[in-house]
Amino acid sequence: MDRPRQVQVASKRRIFDDFFKIEEAFLKYERFDGRMSKTIRRLNFERGDSVAAIIFNRETRRVILVNQFRYPTLEKGLPG
Repeated sequence: MDRPRQVQVASKRRIFDDFFKIEEAFLKYERFDGRMSKTIRRLNFERGDSVAAIIFNRETRRVILVNQFRYPTLEKGLPG
């Protein structure tokens, strides 16, 4: 398992609070090369737990896997 990557949340605020919630965050995250990203803005659309998608290329008959930082998963915490 990869080590947890560093994330620096500069600010966050709720910008919509009704049937669903939207949180705006400005943050930096550790890239795969070990450097920190530039400050980026992310919106977290909260409507309960989410699911994953499996991408299958029919031509090559291969599953496509992508490893990316996702801010909403940070808010849920690391698996125990």
